[in-house]
Amino acid sequence: MFPQAGFLFSIGALSVTLVGFSGLIAALGRDRERTPLLVYRQRQIPEMALASALIALISLPLVDTLGSATTAIRVGSGLAFAFTAVHVWLLIARTRAEQFRLDRRTWFFATVIDLSLFIAAISALVTGTSTAYEWLLVFMVSRPAIAFVLALGDVTNR
Repeated sequence: MFPQAGFLFSIGALSVTLVGFSGLIAALGRDRERTPLLVYRQRQIPEMALASALIALISLPLVDTLGSATTAIRVGSGLAFAFTAVHVWLLIARTRAEQFRLDRRTWFFATVIDLSLFIAAISALVTGTSTAYEWLLVFMVSRPAIAFVLALGDVTNR
């Protein structure tokens, strides 16, 4: 069975909404200094959110194109795994290039969400089930949501 279209569209809509939230962070912090950490978080929110929207929204055309829900789930899961692996590497490279350190809270949330996402992606790749794919999409949209909450804390706690 393939995830319901309403679920996929909801993930896509929530993801695109999170892209707009990065603008909210910019508006709330317009009178404050833009620290490298804040810029880092503002940049990652739309990157992650647009990726999760794209993965969710291409799922239905993939089923129609490939003719198999299981194959479409595996392709979408592979894309999500590949994007996240590259994006995690890129985020780590940015922290090193900007020479700032993330606090333990940030590392904790990022590690838990990313490991959960990788486990769900591998599960969906192996089993091809809609349940694993749905969890994968939930973890994908959790990444920009957590980044938004952390960025909001940075802007409002100064």
